[in-house]
Amino acid sequence: MSLRRRLLALSPILIIGALIAWSAAVSPFTYFGEDDWKTWPLTAGPPLFVLWNIGLVFILWDKKLNIYYALANVGYVLMCIAIFFFVWFYCAMLVTKDSL
Repeated sequence: MSLRRRLLALSPILIIGALIAWSAAVSPFTYFGEDDWKTWPLTAGPPLFVLWNIGLVFILWDKKLNIYYALANVGYVLMCIAIFFFVWFYCAMLVTKDSL
Protein backbone atom coordinates (compact mmCIF):
# COMPACT_ATOMS: atom_id res chain seq x y z
CA MET A 1 0.00 0.00 0.00
CA SER A 2 1.37 3.40 -0.96
CA LEU A 3 2.08 6.20 1.50
CA ARG A 4 -0.91 8.19 0.20
CA ARG A 5 -3.29 5.31 0.87
CA ARG A 6 -1.82 4.77 4.34
CA LEU A 7 -2.29 8.42 5.24
CA LEU A 8 -5.86 8.31 3.95
CA ALA A 9 -6.51 5.20 6.02
CA LEU A 10 -5.13 6.97 9.11
CA SER A 11 -7.11 10.17 8.51
CA PRO A 12 -10.09 9.18 10.73
CA ILE A 13 -7.73 8.59 13.64
CA LEU A 14 -6.03 11.94 13.00
CA ILE A 15 -9.43 13.68 12.92
CA ILE A 16 -10.39 12.09 16.25
CA GLY A 17 -7.05 13.24 17.67
CA ALA A 18 -7.70 16.78 16.44
CA LEU A 19 -11.14 16.73 18.11
CA ILE A 20 -9.57 15.66 21.40
CA ALA A 21 -6.88 18.34 21.11
CA TRP A 22 -9.50 21.02 20.36
CA SER A 23 -11.59 19.99 23.34
CA ALA A 24 -8.59 19.93 25.66
CA ALA A 25 -7.48 23.37 24.44
CA VAL A 26 -10.81 25.20 24.80
CA SER A 27 -12.34 23.36 27.75
CA PRO A 28 -10.67 25.49 30.45
CA PHE A 29 -12.13 28.63 28.87
CA THR A 30 -15.77 27.53 28.55
CA TYR A 31 -18.67 27.83 30.96
CA PHE A 32 -21.88 25.88 31.54
CA GLY A 33 -24.34 26.21 28.67
CA GLU A 34 -22.04 28.39 26.60
CA ASP A 35 -22.80 28.28 22.89
CA ASP A 36 -20.30 30.22 20.83
CA TRP A 37 -17.39 29.64 18.45
CA LYS A 38 -15.82 27.05 20.74
CA THR A 39 -18.60 24.57 20.00
CA TRP A 40 -18.70 25.02 16.22
CA PRO A 41 -16.13 22.29 15.45
CA LEU A 42 -18.10 19.94 17.68
CA THR A 43 -21.31 20.75 15.85
CA ALA A 44 -19.83 20.34 12.38
CA GLY A 45 -17.82 17.26 13.33
CA PRO A 46 -20.26 14.34 13.12
CA PRO A 47 -21.77 14.92 9.66
CA LEU A 48 -18.39 15.76 8.14
CA PHE A 49 -16.74 12.76 9.77
CA VAL A 50 -19.42 10.35 8.57
CA LEU A 51 -19.34 11.74 5.02
CA TRP A 52 -15.54 11.60 4.96
CA ASN A 53 -15.57 7.97 6.10
CA ILE A 54 -18.18 6.96 3.54
CA GLY A 55 -16.05 8.62 0.87
CA LEU A 56 -12.99 6.88 2.27
CA VAL A 57 -14.48 3.48 1.49
CA PHE A 58 -14.68 4.45 -2.18
CA ILE A 59 -11.32 6.23 -2.22
CA LEU A 60 -9.52 3.19 -0.80
CA TRP A 61 -11.44 0.77 -3.02
CA ASP A 62 -8.98 -1.16 -5.13
CA LYS A 63 -10.49 -3.02 -8.05
CA LYS A 64 -7.51 -5.38 -8.23
CA LEU A 65 -8.04 -6.75 -4.73
CA ASN A 66 -10.75 -9.14 -3.65
CA ILE A 67 -14.02 -8.42 -1.88
CA TYR A 68 -12.58 -9.26 1.55
CA TYR A 69 -10.31 -6.22 1.36
CA ALA A 70 -13.34 -4.04 0.63
CA LEU A 71 -15.25 -5.58 3.53
CA ALA A 72 -12.27 -4.94 5.79
CA ASN A 73 -12.37 -1.26 4.72
CA VAL A 74 -16.08 -1.07 5.53
CA GLY A 75 -15.48 -2.68 8.92
CA TYR A 76 -12.66 -0.23 9.64
CA VAL A 77 -14.86 2.72 8.72
CA LEU A 78 -17.75 1.49 10.89
CA MET A 79 -15.38 0.97 13.81
CA CYS A 80 -13.97 4.50 13.38
CA ILE A 81 -17.46 6.00 13.27
CA ALA A 82 -18.47 4.15 16.45
CA ILE A 83 -15.32 5.29 18.27
CA PHE A 84 -15.81 8.82 16.97
CA PHE A 85 -19.31 9.12 18.47
CA PHE A 86 -18.13 7.96 21.90
CA VAL A 87 -15.26 10.44 21.82
CA TRP A 88 -17.49 13.18 20.38
CA PHE A 89 -20.06 12.86 23.18
CA TYR A 90 -17.34 13.07 25.79
CA CYS A 91 -15.68 16.07 24.10
CA ALA A 92 -19.05 17.84 23.71
CA MET A 93 -19.78 17.38 27.41
CA LEU A 94 -16.28 18.56 28.28
CA VAL A 95 -16.51 21.75 26.21
CA THR A 96 -20.12 22.74 26.96
CA LYS A 97 -19.97 21.63 30.62
CA ASP A 98 -23.37 20.05 30.05
CA SER A 99 -24.49 16.45 30.36
CA LEU A 100 -26.26 16.42 26.96
